Amino acid sequence: VYPRMFFPAEGYKTNENSPICCVTVDGSSEGLAAVIFGCFEYLDESPKKQNGNFYHVSLIKSSSRLSPLSGLSTPRLEISSAVLGVKLRDQLVKELDGSIVFSKTVFLSDSQCSLNQIGSRSCLFEPFFLTRLCKIQEKQKLFI
Repeated sequence: VYPRMFFPAEGYKTNENSPICCVTVDGSSEGLAAVIFGCFEYLDESPKKQNGNFYHVSLIKSSSRLSPLSGLSTPRLEISSAVLGVKLRDQLVKELDGSIVFSKTVFLSDSQCSLNQIGSRSCLFEPFFLTRLCKIQEKQKLFI
């Protein structure tokens, strides 16, 4: 068993900007995935810090799924990966049980289509998209 180092060894600060939870999602014809990283900003006097900000980034949790054989479209897989990211973030919060409180959560996706759908308040989506968008939007207060 290899020890996992979630926190930096020393010299990190916990203020209004740290730690940050970064949720990254992606979907394709092969599958969909969600990954959560924790970003900790080092203190100013840290020997590891040089010009600008220096962060310790840790992989916290990840999940992936294969695309169904029925062949969903890429926009459907992208929005499904966003739902997977929201569920993964909820699981992480339950597992940490207040031991680590993130200052903010950043939701990252390479799909501009999905990000626009998530930000939209329209009810003109197909039922497939509408149910998934509702799941995401009810948790949207977690995201910037």
